[in-house]
Amino acid sequence: NLDDISNNFDNFDNFDNNGNLTTYDEDISKTIPMKNIEDIDIEIHASNVNINSVDSSDFTITCRGSSSFVDKTTIDVIGNTLNIKEHGVNSSINLGFFNKSTSREITINVPKDFNKDLELHGGAGNISINGININKLKVEGGAGNLTLKDIVFQELKLEQGVGNTTIDLSSKCGDIDIDGGVGNLSITFAEVGGDLTYDGGVGKTVISIPNNSPVKLDTSTGIGSIDINAKTSGEDIYTFDLNVGVGNLIVN
Repeated sequence: NLDDISNNFDNFDNFDNNGNLTTYDEDISKTIPMKNIEDIDIEIHASNVNINSVDSSDFTITCRGSSSFVDKTTIDVIGNTLNIKEHGVNSSINLGFFNKSTSREITINVPKDFNKDLELHGGAGNISINGININKLKVEGGAGNLTLKDIVFQELKLEQGVGNTTIDLSSKCGDIDIDGGVGNLSITFAEVGGDLTYDGGVGKTVISIPNNSPVKLDTSTGIGSIDINAKTSGEDIYTFDLNVGVGNLIVN
């Protein structure tokens, strides 16, 4: 809220004696065996994030670049959880206008046989998740674009944040629950395999499904419009519960 922003602004002291922002450099790489890992918990404040599926039995995490907002990244295992966390100045809130982290990037390579849970809290950077096959995926978007491509999951929970979101599903997946934020949203299904609950935010939403998908479309609208072009089978095996906020919803 505004009080939190004001308090963090007043306490923001990451400047040198000449009034310039202090920047921090990081170049680290770490390998973690997949054995006994049940969960991945990622907390990002400033970096661009790339998560990929790889043919390996180990996780590899690299953090490289400069930032005025984040001074270090910790990577550790607590119990059965792999934790990846950025730390920095007033990291409880994203002061985007102070964030000089455009060159900072975190890459997380996930073993292709890892099929447990992943939770990601995004910050002021873009997020790209490609090719992973897991059980539960939870993503809290920050201030940046989000791309989910060729992933497989049993359950997806997404809080959109501020920025455009693209979800391209080339395989059958499970249930999806999306809380809309500010930005456009595009979801493309190769095959519908679960329910979709969408509570719209601000922006244009386009949902594309194959012809004759066994989907029941339940829609409601706030300040916006709905355009249904999709041809469904009438079997109603899955339900798309779509609530439009401020913007347009198109189902093709």
